[in-house]
Amino acid sequence: MTNIRTSISYNEAIDAADDAIYHLRSARRCLDSAGTWGILDIFGGNMITGLLKHSKMASAERKIDDAIRQVETISKRSLRCRLL
Repeated sequence: MTNIRTSISYNEAIDAADDAIYHLRSARRCLDSAGTWGILDIFGGNMITGLLKHSKMASAERKIDDAIRQVETISKRSLRCRLL
């Protein structure tokens, strides 16, 4: 029974790691987009380009927060595996 629990916990940790990577890659895309909008903002942008840039930055922040939650899940799963 212990091996089954450990296996499930490891699988859950792997799933959480995959999710964290997904969120970090998504955050990277948002930051790349924000950088593009930032360049446009510098060279003659207006309020709309500034708002789009900040929107992309806020999206990236949410994605990073999601990734942090997944890493915390990994930490909990690994602790549970050690206790089993």
